[in-house]
Amino acid sequence: MLSPESQKRERRRIANRDCARRIRQRKTELLADLTASVEQLQADNARLLATLTEVTRCWRDTTLENCELRARIALLQAGRLSAGGCSSGGTGGSSGLPSPVGLGAQLGSPGWPLPMVL
Repeated sequence: MLSPESQKRERRRIANRDCARRIRQRKTELLADLTASVEQLQADNARLLATLTEVTRCWRDTTLENCELRARIALLQAGRLSAGGCSSGGTGGSSGLPSPVGLGAQLGSPGWPLPMVL
């Protein structure tokens, strides 16, 4: 039979072993949770980067289209003005082109020139 002191040391050794096992278990669980979080964040990041790429492409396409439309409006306005001023019927003088005002209404333009965005 063990002395009371030896029994106390043995109980403490068992308790310490159990505590160390629980700490290792919690550490393993935390590592698994963090690994899952990293994987989820990487997937979210990839999805967001793909979305950003698509939005950037759409923005560039829209900006290019806006520049082309503004240039077309300017050409139509220049053609209308060089043809002798205003005319009724929605055409730009003798050129037969639609009126820039009508074109602006078709494009949803507010009716005044907008600054060019590059």
